[in-house]
Formats: sequence, structure tokens, C-alpha cells
Amino acid sequence: MLRILGSPKKFCSGWTRRDMLQAGALGFFGLGLSDFFRLADLQAAPLGRAREKHFGRAKACILLHLYGSPSQLETVDMKPHAPVEIRGELKPIRSSLPGLDVCELLPNLAKVMDRTTVVRSMTHPYPIHGVAYALTGVPQIDIPMELNPHDSRHWPFVGSVVDYVLRAQQPKKPRGVPDNIALPFPFSSQRVGEVPRAGPYAAFLGGAYNPIWTEFNGKASRTAVKTLLDQKFNAGEPYRGITAESRFELATATTLPSDITLDRLHERRSLVEQFDLGRKDLDASA
Repeated sequence: MLRILGSPKKFCSGWTRRDMLQAGALGFFGLGLSDFFRLADLQAAPLGRAREKHFGRAKACILLHLYGSPSQLETVDMKPHAPVEIRGELKPIRSSLPGLDVCELLPNLAKVMDRTTVVRSMTHPYPIHGVAYALTGVPQIDIPMELNPHDSRHWPFVGSVVDYVLRAQQPKKPRGVPDNIALPFPFSSQRVGEVPRAGPYAAFLGGAYNPIWTEFNGKASRTAVKTLLDQKFNAGEPYRGITAESRFELATATTLPSDITLDRLHERRSLVEQFDLGRKDLDASA
């Protein structure tokens, strides 16, 4: 159960402030206050009382974020009975979940729809890609934020939040394999003439909780024409396809960017150590 930092002071009802913050945070993951009380009741129940079979057993989570993905009208919410100007041109087919048809181009997805959840209520008022908005839950966003991963108004990516909580719970645990990995590469970083966009980053938690991105070693197998302001590019587009020899690799500790010398690396390490010492003093103070 995710807990948020807070005081252990109890309210009149017996719940602590930390428990209430925990309950409020559940809404971020799609659980309401009623779910919180029900789960808390199950945790406090005697061993003889039946508990939910599979709750809390997941050890890992893979989030597939389809950047620039197809519309719901072309996937799992086709609205075939809507007016022509609303529904798409493709036809629906039956799926393994009665009452939920999917696009005719997705026969394999149709076979496993009984194992999925379709959320039809998600919406937002921003006519932009909204990568950061979708992945962090930040309440408001605009184009300057979307084009700047370092904007101070951003909220942390859910993977960074989980990474932060895990480290706080087990600060001395050896971390051989990162808990927060993202691939294939930072959004838009491989496109000609475009800067990386906001998205799955740690925001105010600090760069130490950013996902570890893989490095793309390869080349695009298709090209695309892109217009950016008054410039037009016709270049390789890895989002559309890559060659069979292309690979995604995690950067190793011995891999340094070409502009980073060992002296600069030592200076950075020294600066981090100074910050760590200063933070210990702050944590120990009132």
C-alpha cells in the first residue's frame, strides 16, 4: 500500500493524518475512499476471514504509452451507431468480452479483451499531445510546459514516485538493476529539429528518480516529412520503423558522453557528495 509522507498524529476517528493522505493518494491509481476503507478492513480481518485472492501480488508493472497513438474510434471505443461525422471508417468485430467490440484491424487484441479494462471517462481540455499530463496527472498543462521537461510546474511520473517510495522503505538495499526503466528513448529526442518533450520524469523529486532511458543504437527504416515552423525535413523516422540490426541498450557505468572527461566526472561526484551532506543536516534540523 502506497503511503505518503506525513505526521503520525491521530484524528478523533482514530485514523492518522498519514492514513488520510494515503487514502487521498489512492485516487491517483483509480481507487476511491470506499475502496481504501474496504481494503483496510480486509487487512485488519482475522486469518479465518477470506481476503481478495490476488490483491497486491504484482511485482512489476509495464506501462505502454503510445505516443501519438490511434484514436479510441479506431481501437476499442468505435461508436458504430454514432453519426457519420463522429464514427470512424473502420468496422468493429466481436471480442472475448461480450458487449465490447474492437477494430477490425486488431484481431489479436480482440482475443484478450476479457483481461483488460477500458476506461471511457478519461478526458482533458488541452488540445496538445499531453504526454506529461497523461503520465504524471499534473492538473494543468500548456505548450511551454509540454516542450520543457525541466519546467518547475511539472509533477513526477508515477514510475518515479514508486521508485522514491521503494528507496525510502529500503534505503540500504543494493540496487543492481534499476527499478524505473524507460525505452526506447526520451520523447522526440531522435527527431530532426525537435527538442525532447516533457513526460515520464521525476520533476520536483529530483533527477536521481528519473527513469533510466535506453540508448538507441541503430537507424530508422522509414522516412517522414516534418514541418517545424518555416523549416521542412525529410529524414529517418525511428518512430515509424527501425532496421533489424537496431538495438536498445542500457548505458553502463563505464559509458561517458564524448564531452565528459574524468576530471568533470570527479567534479560532479564531489558536488553530489556535498549536496548529500547538506541534505543530512537539513533532515536532522527542525
